[in-house]
Amino acid sequence: MRNYVLESRGSGLAVWNDDAPDSTTDHVFAHNLVRDCSPSIWFAIEHPNFANYNTYWPRKDSPLAWGEAPQNGKTPEYKELADWTKATGHDRHSKVVNAQPEDVGLDLVTFRTDTAKEPAQVLMMVGNGGFEFEDPVGQNILPYFWRPGSGDGVEHKFPYAAYCGLEGGCEAVAYGGAGGTVALLLDSKDPTQPKLAHSGLRCVKIHGQKPEQMCKEGLGFWSPSLPARPGDTYDIRYHVRGRELNPSAGKAVAAFAEFSDATGQHRQRITLPAGPASDQALTGTFAWTRLAVPVNVPSGVQRMRVFLGLLPAQGQLLFDDVTIKVR
Repeated sequence: MRNYVLESRGSGLAVWNDDAPDSTTDHVFAHNLVRDCSPSIWFAIEHPNFANYNTYWPRKDSPLAWGEAPQNGKTPEYKELADWTKATGHDRHSKVVNAQPEDVGLDLVTFRTDTAKEPAQVLMMVGNGGFEFEDPVGQNILPYFWRPGSGDGVEHKFPYAAYCGLEGGCEAVAYGGAGGTVALLLDSKDPTQPKLAHSGLRCVKIHGQKPEQMCKEGLGFWSPSLPARPGDTYDIRYHVRGRELNPSAGKAVAAFAEFSDATGQHRQRITLPAGPASDQALTGTFAWTRLAVPVNVPSGVQRMRVFLGLLPAQGQLLFDDVTIKVR
């Protein structure tokens, strides 16, 4: 969901049937921008669980799609989206374009990269600042784009529920262990209940329960690794809310941008605001508070990612409405 697929050597979105866990027939393909791929989409044998709301920018003189099993030794080709939709039943709300679309829902994180087809162009990247995007078939439990993890960057093994339908008003624990849990929170559909999220219906929560077992760099959420270009400036903004936060060492909010080279080595971090002022830490119980900072991309780096989480503490920290934009 919500990916920018550019110049694949083969098909842009591909579906095939294989032994688990390699089969992609149960996957969701939605809200993607697929550009200059040949073909844009290919269903090898089986259909995916859901494919719709995609935007296709086909390669010139290339079929839009290939069909399923070969017929008479030849793979069916589809040049028109309407013919593809009729044959498969998918992509009923998808569209074909031949120029950069203004908005396909990927505008919450933008970046430039010197390896782009047009280096001066600001490219769109997957985003989930309000944690509102949902798997169209209701199977998600983790907020799309953001990945649960610890601030030390080490892969930890924690139990979590991979797929779980979420009903309005429930609290779904997605990631447990390491002295706390992270969760995706949904506001109740009952208007008499207090609102949880800053805007929309969703936010994320980190709940510290055993600070002595928490990672010293925090427990929370990572963004994926994004291309970065030295000299650019990122405007990073987010909202936080606290519930009975009692940090072990003065501060509760763990927030930083991590820069690295192309392989993820030679890392350097720039701390993001942990409070409205440099000498003001957010603790205890407080309402939604907006934090923002411009971050300059250092020289010699090619990748960046952002971490938002809770330092060793008891209590709950909520995040919502995160934006990462390049000037």
